[in-house]
Amino acid sequence: MSEAELIEVFLNYVALLDSQLLGYISVLSGFIVVSYFAASKLTTVLAGIVVALYSLTCGLFLTRIVFLRKDFVELHMFIVEQRSAGVIDVPWFGTNPPWASEVLNYLMIGVTVGGYLGSVLFFFVQRRGAGREA
Repeated sequence: MSEAELIEVFLNYVALLDSQLLGYISVLSGFIVVSYFAASKLTTVLAGIVVALYSLTCGLFLTRIVFLRKDFVELHMFIVEQRSAGVIDVPWFGTNPPWASEVLNYLMIGVTVGGYLGSVLFFFVQRRGAGREA
């Protein structure tokens, strides 16, 4: 695989991760808006269905994000190793410290899972009608 192909694959992973994260944020934002306006008006069965569908959707997004991020880190490390061995010549690539990818990986997982848990908590708070003025 040539240098250009490696970098193209790397940038495709960046674009795919970005699109998955933006899709997740869109679903999360939509759920928060629906929670604010409709959670207290839903029956128990409908509330269960909404939370189940939302959880399934978020689970799919989170799974894809985690797997893509793992592959992304491995590809990044492969390119850095190839560069260090002199196989490819991309002096501008891989200047970040090696631990930065792992820290970013855990931070991304924490933020996405935290967003999911926070939005479900917000749904149930709105469901009880907390914070509503009479």
